[in-house]
Amino acid sequence: MVNNDFLGTSPVGNNGVRYGFTDIPEESIRLMGVIDINTYSTSFSYDAARKNYMSAKTLPYNSRRVYSEFGIEREGAVPNYIVIFDDDSEEVKNNSYKAASQFDIPVVCIDKKEIEEQQMGNLRELIAKIKKEGNIDDVKSLINCYETNRAGWLLNRYKEEKDESFTENIDNSRFEQDFDTIGAEIESVVKGYLSTTVDRNSIQELTGIMEILLSEIELYKDCQETGPISKTQISFDAKGLIKEVNEALNEVGASEYAVDIEKLPGVEDYKLTIKQIIANALTGENSVSTVDISQAMKYMELLERGVDQNVK
Repeated sequence: MVNNDFLGTSPVGNNGVRYGFTDIPEESIRLMGVIDINTYSTSFSYDAARKNYMSAKTLPYNSRRVYSEFGIEREGAVPNYIVIFDDDSEEVKNNSYKAASQFDIPVVCIDKKEIEEQQMGNLRELIAKIKKEGNIDDVKSLINCYETNRAGWLLNRYKEEKDESFTENIDNSRFEQDFDTIGAEIESVVKGYLSTTVDRNSIQELTGIMEILLSEIELYKDCQETGPISKTQISFDAKGLIKEVNEALNEVGASEYAVDIEKLPGVEDYKLTIKQIIANALTGENSVSTVDISQAMKYMELLERGVDQNVK
């Protein structure tokens, strides 16, 4: 599953063709995953039997290891178009035109540089919006889109060892410098947002940033397991930012919301911790002020409204 934010696909050999589908019947979808489902299906639970699906719009923003994948019934499945990239080999392009002729379907040519420029423009717009408006939802979109973009280009490849996997030949390194540069700017923007949040004494926003960072780290769970596809790792210093959130929470007198850097909780566990702290405040188990209770009630309302839902 690809879109303009995530262009991660399996590599196509010189004898291969890249088929595109736009209208697969729901009953034909047997399994889907944010990763290679043939290899890692035991660690992902979106399947037809359970009637449990992540939306096609959401799937790319949760994919962090090379590509996401749909398992479909092949019988009766007819592609809607053929996809070629600007850097495909001549053999792949020739195979693609032949396949398009056989199926009588169009060929879609994707210029990767144009997609990368669109992604850069989107990230810059989010950066400018955060600087102007300081909205936590935009911070979440910025971090998620940045990691999604890098993952789609496989610029998040694990750097600690040589990649000898099935996908080792995927090479979009021409875009790496652009993403490294804007990544440094994104970290600076997030740090600036933390500073203004401390000035506003907003515990809700600080814990919201913590949830965003924990969510992004969680998307990389199992991405460094040995397998036939490239290992990947988070692209920005998420732990460093979490440390700064901890310090900010201490500064506003809310150290109970900080996390153990060496043993990070899952995002759902962190949300449960928050709810327990709030419940204790509301029931008087801890000594709190009326201001503390007011803030706790407001935050409970935010949680109930679902402000922590997935991007897009």
